[in-house]
Formats: sequence, structure tokens, C-alpha cells
Amino acid sequence: MGFGSDDRRGVSLRDIAAFCVVVAALKFAAPFFVPLTLAAILVTVVSPLSTFLVQKRVPPTLAVLIGGLATLAVISAGTVALGLASTQLNDEWPHYSHQGDLLAGKARAWLSAHHVTISVAGPKGPDWVGMATGVLQRAAGVVSDFFIIMLVVFFGLSEVLDLGGKLRKVTDDPEFGFSRVDEIVRKVQTYLLVKSFTSLLVALIAYLVLKVVDVRLALLLAVLLFLLHFVPNVGAVIATIPAVAAAFLDSGPGAAIGVAITMSTSNFIVGNVVEPRLLGRTLGLSSFAVLVSLLFWGWLWGPAGAILAVPIVMVLKVTLEGTRYRRWAHLLAPASHDAPSEQHLPDGTPLPTTMRLRMWASTVTPAPTSVGLGAPPAAAPRSRDPAELKDPSSS
Repeated sequence: MGFGSDDRRGVSLRDIAAFCVVVAALKFAAPFFVPLTLAAILVTVVSPLSTFLVQKRVPPTLAVLIGGLATLAVISAGTVALGLASTQLNDEWPHYSHQGDLLAGKARAWLSAHHVTISVAGPKGPDWVGMATGVLQRAAGVVSDFFIIMLVVFFGLSEVLDLGGKLRKVTDDPEFGFSRVDEIVRKVQTYLLVKSFTSLLVALIAYLVLKVVDVRLALLLAVLLFLLHFVPNVGAVIATIPAVAAAFLDSGPGAAIGVAITMSTSNFIVGNVVEPRLLGRTLGLSSFAVLVSLLFWGWLWGPAGAILAVPIVMVLKVTLEGTRYRRWAHLLAPASHDAPSEQHLPDGTPLPTTMRLRMWASTVTPAPTSVGLGAPPAAAPRSRDPAELKDPSSS
């Protein structure tokens, strides 16, 4: 099952049983795995900073400490924002409850004038404030699981600095292992940086618009949009609904229409113009794979799983490309007529994806500018003859 092996056998019942056991374990141990996965992603994002400092002759211990402090700043900012949003919801809910009752009374009066009678039996409805507060508290609980996250971050950063030596010991082809790890790190870094930037952009636009129309829950709704924008395809749409409802209750239907148009336009432009230009072909996932991943990880780990779904499936795809199951990775790739074709070295080992993308881009279009928090550690030079890397299709 090592890198480069070529086994064409199908999936056996043993494989299916093993998959079910793994899923059950991930479901049962979600309180442990969610902060662990979040910490691993934070290590991936922050590691270039520590590596850069070491290259500038900063002591490794100090470089790890600086990277850990940067992670601490991110976690603290997220915890404070979620805490303020939860407090604002508790403070402003009586106002929105009163406005909702007034609106319901006007609706009943209008229906009665048109000889339509509505009777409501039982309780008024679900405890919306309790439900919303619970969601925010669960999200804050994931972020504020401070001990596990910071412990993994500090030890993970120290391990990253010695990753090259470990790869040489555990893999038969350390150069290929370097390229695989390099690709995983680069894709996750680029995706998270671009997604954080675009999420912050749409959240700031929404906050300014909501403040202009005098919506009291502007901060809460902006934080909610920032978080849900990490959920592909549907997150921004879900976050727009409560913003429009709050604008309607606070400032009337005109403000609600304005908020709906502005937020929908900004979400559309950012999601369909800005993100594709910044990400380019970095994502390398089909829309169907993203949707299935969103549903699966959302069911498995809740809101945190929905946010982490895309980075997880990216890591899975790149990992599968280096194993005997690499054909399954094609199911996750976009169905594009101009996608890079599968190429192999003379010994049957598939060419690293980064090299295939460069070869394809050089013949079709200039490669997209890399956007990341820092360059990952440079891969060791390959020992193969350059003639072996020549694209067979070019001859």
C-alpha cells in the first residue's frame, strides 16, 4: 500500500468493514478528533512562519514559540468574537421577540379583515434564542478547547521542523513523499487563506450594510456569515436569511430588500469571481464531491465538520493519489475536458501532481499566482534523471 504501487483489485468486504469501523470511531470520538483536526490545520497554516524564522537563523524553540503565539492570537480573536455575538443575541432577543409579536398581530388582523381565522394551540414555538445561543456556544466550545489545540500546535510545529528527516526514514522514496506533503500543505494553506480573506470580506460588507439600516444584531450576523461562508455552496445563503429577517423587523421591508440584494450580490461576486481567480485550480475537487463531503462531515461532526469538510477531502484526495487506491481520487476531481492527464514515470510511478499541473499549465495558460501564508519547506532535489521527467505526450 506504499507510494507508487499499482494494485488493480477492487474494494473487498474487509475494506468496507474497516471503513465502517473508522466512521463509527470518528463519530464516537468527535469531542477529541474535532479539536485535533482543527489543531492540525492550524499547524499547516502557521508552519511556514516557523520554517521561515528557522531559515533566518532564529533558534527553533523561539520559532515554535512565535508560531504558537500567532495561533493563540487567532483562537483568542475567534473566541472573543463568538462570545460578543452570543451576548448580543441574549441582550437583543426581547426586542426582536416583541417586534415579531407585533408583526404577527398585524398579520392576524389583516387575515381577520379578509374573513380568514387562524387559531394557534399549544406553545408559541421553539425556543429560537436557546437554539441560536446553543449553536454559538458549541462553536465557541470547539474554538475554546484551548489545551488540546495549543498542545497539538506546539508539538506539531516542532515536528514540522524535522519533517524531512522523518520522511527519509519511513518512506522508500523520500523525494516523492516530499512532493506529496508539499502539495497537501500548499493546497490547504492556499484554500484557507483565500477562504479566510473572502469570508472576512463578505462579513465586513454585511456588517456595514446592516449598520447603515440600523440592525441591532449586525455584529452577530456578520460573525455568523464569516463562519458559514466556510461551508461551500450553501453557507452564505443560510447566513443571509436571518440578516434579511432582522432588517425587516428593525427597519421594514425596504431595508430587508436592500439587505437581501446587497448580500446576495456580494456573495455571488465573491463566490463566483473572486474565489475562482484567487484559488485557480488549487481546489481540484468536483462540486459533487464537495457537496457529499459537506453532508458527510456535517453529519459526522456537526457544524465544525461542515467547516472542515473541504480541507479534509483535499488531504484525502492528494493522499489517495500516492497509493494503490489512486483511481478513487479521480472520483473527487472535477470533470473538466482540459484537466491534466495522468502521467507516469518509466517505472510506473505517477508523476507528482504539482509537476503535472506545471507541465499542463505551461502549454495551456500561465500558472496562477500562488497565494499562501508562506512557502512550505523546500522539497529535497530529486535524484532522478531529468530525461525521465519528460512528458511522453510531447514527443
